Amino acid sequence: MTRIWFGVMMCLLIEIGMVTPPVGMNLFMVQAVAGEGTTIGQIFRGSIPFLVCSLIVLAIITIYPAVVTWLPKLIIR
Repeated sequence: MTRIWFGVMMCLLIEIGMVTPPVGMNLFMVQAVAGEGTTIGQIFRGSIPFLVCSLIVLAIITIYPAVVTWLPKLIIR
């Protein structure tokens, strides 16, 4: 269970790192697709709800690590 939890935690942390300043590589890609009229500030502000949701999920799987393996256990049965 620890390996699965660690893998899920790492993927979630990498995702959070890719949408937060100063790096925010995914946000720069969104700006390139959005066009010339869109500023990086607008992109950052638009990503805040998704960042908050990711941080809530991070808190849940940190407090209750069994949540990570709950669905796979249901599928295996």
